[in-house]
Amino acid sequence: MSGVKGMRFRLLGSLQVVSSEGKEVRIGRRKVRQLLALLLTSPNNPVSVDSLAHELWGADPPDSALLNLRTYVCTLRKLLSAGDPAQPPVRTRSHGYLIDIPPDHLDTVLFDRLVTDGAEARRRENPQLAAKHFEHALNLWRGRAYQDTAQEDGALATAAKHLHERRLLAVEQLFDVRLTLGHHAETIGELERWAERHPLRERLWSQLMLALYRAGRQADALAAFQRLRARSVEDLGMEPSASLSTLQAQILRADPALSPRTRTATSRRSGIPATPRQLPPDVPAFVGRGHELATLREWFTAGRPDGPGPMAVVHGPPGAGKSALAVRAANTVAASFPDGQLYADLGGSTPGMEPQRPLKVLGRFLRSLGVPGVQVPDDEEEASSLFRSLTADRKVLILLDNAVNAAHVRPLLPGRSSSGVLITSRNRLPAVPGAAGLALRPLGAGTSYAMLAALIGEGRAAAHPPATARLAGFCEHLPLALSIAASRLNSHPDWPVQRLADRLADERRRLGELATGEVSLSRSMELSFIALRHSGDPRAQAAAHVLSLVSLTPMRQLDTAVVAALLGVSQNEADQVLERLLDAHLVEPCADNRYRPYELVRILARELAGDAPSAARRRCPATGLLRAGRRSERRSVRRSASDRHTE
Repeated sequence: MSGVKGMRFRLLGSLQVVSSEGKEVRIGRRKVRQLLALLLTSPNNPVSVDSLAHELWGADPPDSALLNLRTYVCTLRKLLSAGDPAQPPVRTRSHGYLIDIPPDHLDTVLFDRLVTDGAEARRRENPQLAAKHFEHALNLWRGRAYQDTAQEDGALATAAKHLHERRLLAVEQLFDVRLTLGHHAETIGELERWAERHPLRERLWSQLMLALYRAGRQADALAAFQRLRARSVEDLGMEPSASLSTLQAQILRADPALSPRTRTATSRRSGIPATPRQLPPDVPAFVGRGHELATLREWFTAGRPDGPGPMAVVHGPPGAGKSALAVRAANTVAASFPDGQLYADLGGSTPGMEPQRPLKVLGRFLRSLGVPGVQVPDDEEEASSLFRSLTADRKVLILLDNAVNAAHVRPLLPGRSSSGVLITSRNRLPAVPGAAGLALRPLGAGTSYAMLAALIGEGRAAAHPPATARLAGFCEHLPLALSIAASRLNSHPDWPVQRLADRLADERRRLGELATGEVSLSRSMELSFIALRHSGDPRAQAAAHVLSLVSLTPMRQLDTAVVAALLGVSQNEADQVLERLLDAHLVEPCADNRYRPYELVRILARELAGDAPSAARRRCPATGLLRAGRRSERRSVRRSASDRHTE
């Protein structure tokens, strides 16, 4: 990292690079500036060559794009080397590049950290410290983010949009703190400028109304409401929100609840933090998932003038890292939810843990929101109704990890609220109303290699790169399997990576090797298999049966014809059985409407079914199954040959 030691990078305005001596490093060419901005958008994380080319030249890059990209990278390395060309700050990684810089040398990272510190100071009821953090964060801004590098669309435009939203949220939190401190009159002028600049931002207008009222200007506070109402009706064709209308009514009747002393006393009497902060700590060795993180950030930070808050389900196969992604995303967007964050591990896919009942989770959430324990309802419907009422006028982020199905999370949803809900599950959960779905696949080969290197040390991984790549392949690029393999290696520091890779090469012992302490990949995957087998849905039971039987044959892929021949059912029924396997993420789609069971799932299914080939002959029409499989494979080969001939 010495190549950029002391250098500071600024994106909150025009792109700037400042040396340790305080001199600006000039980067003249626009494409080089855009390349640097793209790398700084994901500092210390690789950005793929394909992504960079798409962002720099669009969907149809010129033939010289890769050569030009290498030239731009060389130019950046020279400009940023700071006299140490042996330590280039722009590093080459598998299929991409990354910029290696200390996190606190980038103003966007520093901004997020200061906002988080401000929110934490608010939680600890230290408004003076909170105000300092928010003011310091906002003073980093010099104009529009990426203002000289972002185009009309693309990754930089999206990043600029997210930063703009986070800036507005920080502004609103600063005004909240100043009002708490009693700086009503001094805040009015600045509040009016921000409200006029963002005429449909209701929270700014509510803060302005409150500041005017507390400064003894009741008529001006009511006039501010009328200005907002006129703009809202004209531009959106709708009245202001119920919470703003309630504030207007409180101002009209000079409600004592608007007194800052009353609010502070109530908070102290309750003894409950006003803003719960329950998110688990971030995963230290998190790598990759840049596209998925960007998607979740966009969903959860986009402005929503009306309607319910964002809701998403992250779903994927066992061990794909759904919880780690959700925790990283939630911590990233937490500043967008100033009224707090709630978290619950619902236990739907945790070995040895019974799924938590919604009523128990609701009790914890309600107590966190200030409801005394004796007043928490012991009826699920009543508790759910109270939870919806308490979150109706709040902007809370709710992370529900490891959900079993839609019924498991439905009582925990906030209803029509600006709160956000992020759910993880092994199943797709299409029955959760209004939720966007984000499917998580195993990591790419390069990213899984990088994850192993981060966990066991780059030197150890690089001692024999082919062995490290083989090991990642045997783990099927699943983060859980990779972390278990890394733990095994770290507990045997004398082992070369090759030794564990050789042990995993034997399918009969692979799942046994991928276990350490209480963490076992096979136990984790087995839950999904057993859930199908014991389901009340006959098609789900048939799906588990299909997986067991196919695991005892040489076949590696399935399609409708194979399943129909195996079960003796129609193709329509076979499609529905395949759909259950897809819903549970035990198979992945291939070309030509074919599906591949994950290799580790196939090994587990074979172990659970019994490893004797005679068992397959006793349990299914094996001859018909294999004949159907061969026909299906021949059709696939003919289609591929036809496609190549057409090309």
